[in-house]
Amino acid sequence: MLSLRILWIPALLLFFVLACGAVDTAAPSTPAVPATRSVSPDSTLSPVVSASPTPKQQETATETPQSPQATLSTIPRTPAQVKTSELREVTLTAAEIRGFVHLGIRSAMDDLAERFENPLDGVRILAAQQVTWPDASLGWPEPGFSYAQVLTEGIQLLLLYEREKFDYRIAGIHGQLCETARPSSALDSRPLPGIWTRLADMPTSRGEVAAAVLDGKFYVMGGFGRGATAMEEYDPATDTWRNLAPIPRGVDHPAAAGLDGFVYLIGGLDGRWGPVDKV
Repeated sequence: MLSLRILWIPALLLFFVLACGAVDTAAPSTPAVPATRSVSPDSTLSPVVSASPTPKQQETATETPQSPQATLSTIPRTPAQVKTSELREVTLTAAEIRGFVHLGIRSAMDDLAERFENPLDGVRILAAQQVTWPDASLGWPEPGFSYAQVLTEGIQLLLLYEREKFDYRIAGIHGQLCETARPSSALDSRPLPGIWTRLADMPTSRGEVAAAVLDGKFYVMGGFGRGATAMEEYDPATDTWRNLAPIPRGVDHPAAAGLDGFVYLIGGLDGRWGPVDKV
């Protein structure tokens, strides 16, 4: 009985030792290997790990065009060019010269007429500038005179008449001839956009008329008021008006056009806000 117990103890120890060795051999400590996915040459799947781009690929990437929206957003905005009107060279008739609304320009024309001792006709405007001069001499100070040292706004008008040029300087209602050939000392100059002149008055005063142009003449028809049947012709070459046969019925707010030797009067109102369908 004693011998069996002694043999049993060593057998139990051997069993535990063998059991521990089996556990260790079943789970060896090996380094972890990351999972990878292999791609066949014909596969359309992209690889899991992307390689660094080659220099050629980098160059291609930088040259890739942007989308239209991105391209438009990078275009710098340039300010719009504003066009201003400018008085071009023009030859004036006697009526246009007489009717200048600007008193300073009219003063210059009167001075020119006195020098030739006859009414002007065919004066040509070569240049017209809005000018700012540094003083009241208007850019041509005369010896022995003193002038107010203030900025002076005015007009420089270069005229051609009877093959002779005339340089007029205008400030306010006065126009003076610069008789000495010297450059202007203007601080600033801008083209004059236009000059208003008053022509012969229309014989019958009225509003809401129709007007048309035919063969170089103006035709004014109808209107609101006592001239509802009036038809008048204006000739800009002679600055004169002529009464023509009245239109068949009074009409205001009509439309008119000149074509192929005829003047057409279309529609309008009958004077009581009733529409007219006649032509």
